[in-house]
Amino acid sequence: MLENAPGPSPPLAVMTEPALKLKSNSPHMIALALVAAIVGLIWVAVAIRFGGLLGGSVGVVLLGVCAGWFLFHIDLGPISMTTDRAAACALCS
Repeated sequence: MLENAPGPSPPLAVMTEPALKLKSNSPHMIALALVAAIVGLIWVAVAIRFGGLLGGSVGVVLLGVCAGWFLFHIDLGPISMTTDRAAACALCS
């Protein structure tokens, strides 16, 4: 048989640290993040209003892919709150 055949590849490295860490808590950065959050909420409200449940579901999936656990999470005991879980809860309510 093939003696030099490659074996199974090693498992992929698992990220254990968030990809984004704020290194500066300057007032300008906090103000910029606050403005971006307000603008984002307005766009989400418009998308859900005109997209309905299907548009909201697509938005939650895109948010989960782009901004999941590695971007932001808060440990709440046995579970962790992430942006995609918060958006799914908001969509269901």
